[in-house]
Amino acid sequence: MNRYGARELRKGESCFFLQPGERLEGGIQNVYVLNEEEALLLRAKEAFEDGKVRRTPGDQWMIKGPCDYIPLVEVEVVETRKSIPLDENEGHYCYPPDLTDLTDLTDPRASL
Repeated sequence: MNRYGARELRKGESCFFLQPGERLEGGIQNVYVLNEEEALLLRAKEAFEDGKVRRTPGDQWMIKGPCDYIPLVEVEVVETRKSIPLDENEGHYCYPPDLTDLTDLTDPRASL
């Protein structure tokens, strides 16, 4: 089978040699360890199935903690987000990506 250009993720402790034509992309990478107040904003680089969800290139979604997360080869980590705790008399404005509608969030709970 011709796998030229295919990408592969190897998790955990392992010892291996790179074969001719292979290269280590981005070096050895760490696991994202999220606590309950953190989340990762992810973007699909390629089409793939994430459990029962079909992701297409450009799709964005969030993984909320607490958890350990190892990004798949089809996924790019856009940013790490922390929750913003709100008091009873506090709020903030949330702008959607297209900036056409404004949402006022005044619920006294933490939001990501």
